[in-house]
Amino acid sequence: VALPLECPTQCGYNFCTNCITHLLESSKDDYQEASDGNRHVKVKLVCPQCRGDLKATIEKTLEGRKSMRAEVFQDVVDSELGASELRIKYDSPERNKMMCKQIQEKKEKEQPAFIDSVLFQGLEFAMSESEKEFVGQLLISGDADQLAQAAQILHGIGELLRMGAIPPNTNDRMPSYGERIASPPSRVRGSTAESRALAMARTGEQKRLQQELKDLENHKKLHPLPARMPRFCVLTEPFHPKRPTLVFADDEWDGSIADAFSRVHVSNSKKKKKKGIPDGAQNLLNTADEENLSDPQPRVVVQSVRGPAGKMGIQKGDVVTHVNGERFQGNAEQMTQQAQQILAEGLPLQFVVNAEPCTAEALRLRSIVKKKNRY
Repeated sequence: VALPLECPTQCGYNFCTNCITHLLESSKDDYQEASDGNRHVKVKLVCPQCRGDLKATIEKTLEGRKSMRAEVFQDVVDSELGASELRIKYDSPERNKMMCKQIQEKKEKEQPAFIDSVLFQGLEFAMSESEKEFVGQLLISGDADQLAQAAQILHGIGELLRMGAIPPNTNDRMPSYGERIASPPSRVRGSTAESRALAMARTGEQKRLQQELKDLENHKKLHPLPARMPRFCVLTEPFHPKRPTLVFADDEWDGSIADAFSRVHVSNSKKKKKKGIPDGAQNLLNTADEENLSDPQPRVVVQSVRGPAGKMGIQKGDVVTHVNGERFQGNAEQMTQQAQQILAEGLPLQFVVNAEPCTAEALRLRSIVKKKNRY
């Protein structure tokens, strides 16, 4: 017999395929009912001859036999096979696994693109769905350079919006929870009973919206954004010799992903302090394969900011990562000299802050957790 039963004692006893199937089905029941109505303890997967334990091998034997039977009909056209033969052909374990994989892949393709509007810095109402999908994929790619590209695109959308080149989609934009809760109730004409009923309905709506707002805040705590989000900035005016727009300081990244959730504060004495990591961020970090992405590396942070840079959202503790489209690798003195040279030549200084490997990886982990919770 092909693929005989693998008894641990090698007693030589064998089952036919149908007997193995019935034995497996019976073993899944808690009790077995006899013809007289009495219930007996369930059937155990043991050899009838030597009482050897068959749990580890009996299912493997059954799958092997089904696969061998199915191979006979794999090259035969379905129209030439009978019902029982078709059942054998498509009942093989390999065929079932392949069909399950195809069904899973089809479901994944049918799922709508995951778009997290929280990442777009309040510009989502001025972006098309394709823009949201493209920029969103850049932000959760886990790549620092793609993070810088996304920051530049968002900056461009913001500039066009301020110039009026992109009309905001105010017709499509839903009012925020705060706006709907704070909106004054409109006057309603009618009887006192109708007014009272409408007032109660509005009160219920406000309570529901307040609960939604509370749920949203709790959701943000569970899925926090990194403390330093990437931002693109353009400066055109040269630095003032006594009061420069930006002052840079040398710092060191410890190589951890957790660094993305703590803002660095560098004082004039060059002492740095980091805030603690929120609980929600720790839950995200627990999903990472490793705590550190690399060995400690030097970096340049913003020590002080004033004027145009501050108005564009640059903050103390931001990490300079890209200058004029290239990844910056240097110290604070080199960054200052490069910025002054570019601006002295009458060229714009374009730079990106916080497009770091730790921020990119933190956003990628956050998207994975959110997708799991969503589906």
